Amino acid sequence: HPEYCLGAEEDSGKYPDSDPRHWWTALNYEIPEVRDYIFGVCHDVCRRYDMDGIELDWMRMPLLFRHSLDLKPVETGQVAMMNDFMRRIRAMTEQEGRKRGRPLLVSTRVPLSASRSLAMGLDVETWLKEDLVDLLALGGGYAPMAMAPQVREMVKLGHHHNVQVYACISKSGMKGEYSCVEAWRGAAMNVWQAGADGVYTFNLFPE
Repeated sequence: HPEYCLGAEEDSGKYPDSDPRHWWTALNYEIPEVRDYIFGVCHDVCRRYDMDGIELDWMRMPLLFRHSLDLKPVETGQVAMMNDFMRRIRAMTEQEGRKRGRPLLVSTRVPLSASRSLAMGLDVETWLKEDLVDLLALGGGYAPMAMAPQVREMVKLGHHHNVQVYACISKSGMKGEYSCVEAWRGAAMNVWQAGADGVYTFNLFPE
């Protein structure tokens, strides 16, 4: 079903990688079958493996609806679709958790602010109010020395609902003068001082 993608294969050559339309394989969450498919994958994994939880990484491909291809905020109805999807995930993990006698936690990685998250269809504030997530991971980690103010705001939001908040540091953002161990420690100290509960690493390949 190539029509379930946000674009077509030729878009990768037509647009530079700085243009959202370059990433044509992103799935269109406005299509019910896409949401059902991702839900089914999560459900299958939760039934078959003795895990502590699942992570929904919305930052790995932060494109869910066609509006984002034009860098426009999504519509209210699209936000509602994602809220219902998250409610389905929570209900499923609660059900599977009861079957095995211990919780299945839900973690999610979202942009560095509630407003940016909402613009792409992720209503983090509603998720927190409705107890749909247990842990928030923040951002892509590509500007790790400049994210402390945003981390501080999101930590305040998460902690208000008793949800732990981790800040992402990506190796892709720790280049040049920031590639040393001391810089990593400095970036970690920045998010620690901003109140984060931990550090989430990304693109940390074994070298």
